Amino acid sequence: MPYKMKNGRWRGVKMIQGQRKTRLFDTKTEAKKWEAQQDEELWRKQLVTIEETTPIISLHEAATAYLEYSEQRHHHHTFWAKRDALRRFFKLVKPNAGPEVVTNKIALTYIMRRAKEAGNAAANKDRKHMSAFWAHCCKFFGYTGNPFLEVNKLPENSQPHYVPPLEDFWKVYDIADENDKTMLLSLLYTAGRRSEPFRWTWEDDIDLTARRIRLSTCKTADGSRKYEWLTMPSRLHDALVNHKMRTGGKGHVFRSRRTGEAYVDRKHFIVRLCERAGVRPFNYHGIRGLCASLLAAGNVPMKDIQHVLMHTSMVTTDRYIRRIGGTSDVLAAAFDSFEKRKAGKVMSFAAFQGI
Repeated sequence: MPYKMKNGRWRGVKMIQGQRKTRLFDTKTEAKKWEAQQDEELWRKQLVTIEETTPIISLHEAATAYLEYSEQRHHHHTFWAKRDALRRFFKLVKPNAGPEVVTNKIALTYIMRRAKEAGNAAANKDRKHMSAFWAHCCKFFGYTGNPFLEVNKLPENSQPHYVPPLEDFWKVYDIADENDKTMLLSLLYTAGRRSEPFRWTWEDDIDLTARRIRLSTCKTADGSRKYEWLTMPSRLHDALVNHKMRTGGKGHVFRSRRTGEAYVDRKHFIVRLCERAGVRPFNYHGIRGLCASLLAAGNVPMKDIQHVLMHTSMVTTDRYIRRIGGTSDVLAAAFDSFEKRKAGKVMSFAAFQGI
């Protein structure tokens, strides 16, 4: 006999050759009709296995499989975020339960509990991760619906990324040592993400003869790493030439002076320099935003800014430029022109107009 699930649907059940065959329906009548139609001969003709007709695995099994996939597919920070979201979810729902226990109400309870603990922005991030998890389960494990998508996003009072004034960047630059000055120029003149300089090697990513530098990103549709070569502005080229002479020019471009090993993550490097320079603290992303701002203020076409920032979509670039207030030679041309106009003086954003 069919029985009603907690989510309001009806599960039809039929035992065939000692194996339990089930299927979900919206009404009890549909479930009873399906049960009456099941017989051994029909089942054999359909050549359908129990796993295919009942593609339901427990939430814990599905989560384990999803995290194994995510570990190979996503950046490790994204993987950790998904793992933590699922851990929080299993504080609300028993891991060995089936998907039928996750109703829209359960999804709402989880999201609202997360909002109470860490705020709406954190709740929306968990909603995104749990929706992706459920969509994966629908595609591969026979789950249906997506209760997390039924929960509307919560309002956020998001703050724009802080982009420092150009004057503040140069104040920080002026008090840095020669190696750190080269790293700061590399960040500003390439709009590189935080991890970019840590990956560079002299052999693979720096071509001083052709005055080129290679950037990369994993923010692609399939998660694979995409590479782009950009022409270096003259000042960055000269700084890297001197840096190569100081460091020997083999292996990683930037290494710890204390250990001699390549940097992995200098989290507070820029903030400490800001404190010493007496300016409002900014970070790696602030320098990336500063580069984008300078290009936008210099009337560089959005298509070229998209290329420099390595955004897949123009929509992302447009949103990025608004949030922070061609050819691969565009970046070099803009900054070379900037250096000529700077003429040894600190320039404001207004002075950058017209490049």
